[in-house]
Amino acid sequence: MDHISTLLPKTLRKHGLKDEADASLVVHHAQEWLEEHGTMDAKVMKLEQANLIIEVASSIAAQEVHAKSDELLASLQEKFPSIHVSQIRTLRAQEAIAAQ
Repeated sequence: MDHISTLLPKTLRKHGLKDEADASLVVHHAQEWLEEHGTMDAKVMKLEQANLIIEVASSIAAQEVHAKSDELLASLQEKFPSIHVSQIRTLRAQEAIAAQ
């Protein structure tokens, strides 16, 4: 009998949901990482085309995220080597509304 860790990715891939599940996993981990490292005014929005999009409430929060972005990116690449995350982008809350 196959283990759940091998069945789940196969099933997700079969139904075309593997990329969405991977992106959700990265977003969840990135949000936890930011909170653990004292960046509370940032919300990880999505992983899109290998870019992790983080919404920030202020320019101060943007500076905090920018200062920690290399460390966060390294953490994500180490934890999820099969999921391609190449860049971290920050958007101010007003910019995020205008981009939609």
